[in-house]
Amino acid sequence: MAKRKNNKIKQLQASALDGDLDAQYYLGQAYSEGQGITRNLRTAFKWYTLAAEQGHENAQAYLGYSYSSGKGTKQNQHEALKWFRKSAKQGNRYSQVNLGMYYFFGIAVKQSYKNAVFWLKKTADANYPPGQFFLAICYLKGNGVRRNYKQSFQLLKKSATANFIFAQYELGCAYSFGWGVKENCTEAVRWFKKAAKAGNSKAQFRLAMCYYGGEGVRKDYKKAVYWARKSAKCSNASGQDALAVAYWFGKGVRKNYNKAVFWFKKASSGGHTASEFFIGQAYLFGWGVRKDYKKAFVSFKRAAEFGDDDSQTYLGVFYHDGIVIPKNYKRAFHWWRLAAQNNSMAQYYLGMSYLYGHGIQKSKRLAQLWLTKAAENGEKHAKTELARLANA
Repeated sequence: MAKRKNNKIKQLQASALDGDLDAQYYLGQAYSEGQGITRNLRTAFKWYTLAAEQGHENAQAYLGYSYSSGKGTKQNQHEALKWFRKSAKQGNRYSQVNLGMYYFFGIAVKQSYKNAVFWLKKTADANYPPGQFFLAICYLKGNGVRRNYKQSFQLLKKSATANFIFAQYELGCAYSFGWGVKENCTEAVRWFKKAAKAGNSKAQFRLAMCYYGGEGVRKDYKKAVYWARKSAKCSNASGQDALAVAYWFGKGVRKNYNKAVFWFKKASSGGHTASEFFIGQAYLFGWGVRKDYKKAFVSFKRAAEFGDDDSQTYLGVFYHDGIVIPKNYKRAFHWWRLAAQNNSMAQYYLGMSYLYGHGIQKSKRLAQLWLTKAAENGEKHAKTELARLANA
């Protein structure tokens, strides 16, 4: 068997040296994938270049990929664009999609959604699943075309049915949120499952949420944890946060603050800033970590600046009471005012600020207004304070 492979490689090398374009291209593939010969990306790049310069569209496509990824040669997006364009003009679907993406994101060329759509339409019309998917996203977002949810849905369905994983995930989202189709949580779960089983971390996270909430499937915390863990281990920040929440509240897994904090920190470092609220609580109360008010303050501030109303409320308390920082009633009032739109505790603190003139001019009327809002939202301290004011 090994002798046959060696003979094939020798024949391929001989034909390539004689100038056979297909042989040069296939020899490049052999070196690129290590088929019958030791893998050598630089040598693969050399043979792709020889074939590409003589007009071989597939070799041009691979050359574009080589320059784009920096495999076998130094990364050069301008060169990648050049070879993708040459190959795309010859009808290569892979290159047409890549050229479309270069225009979409403005890589080595001026961003142009219209040019992106032009190339993506060529591939979609030829029933090329990746092209159908990316064109569907253009219709979904209204990039380069008028927004059209139904058109987006139809393209996603075609691409997903052809087993394009990214399309399967987005099709699940379409069914979940009613983009171009009637909301159908059962269908959403079906497509999330397909993509999740194929390794898509976003789909794994969404599937976990479906099991947590019982949307389109029977509520099952253990299965939710299973998929959240899969997503988390793929470095998906949302999946890491979901797994952390499971450990924090003990849903589907034994409560473990240490593990919760570990995954919250992972999620935060991956860009899931809302996780900082739980990290702040952990340091504030010593849950899973040693109490550290300074670290709690830092975490609450990060989440507060991101817009988390619970963190904004805690941050106001830190400023009001002078915890690890000098007292500052105005800063406390600032954060409570931001949080008060949705947070009953912040509404209570805001009312008390107006009542005692902390960080703002005293106003009994405004104090009663905010205390009433807090009380209506179930804040017991506000009810007690209103009763006291009524009897004063």
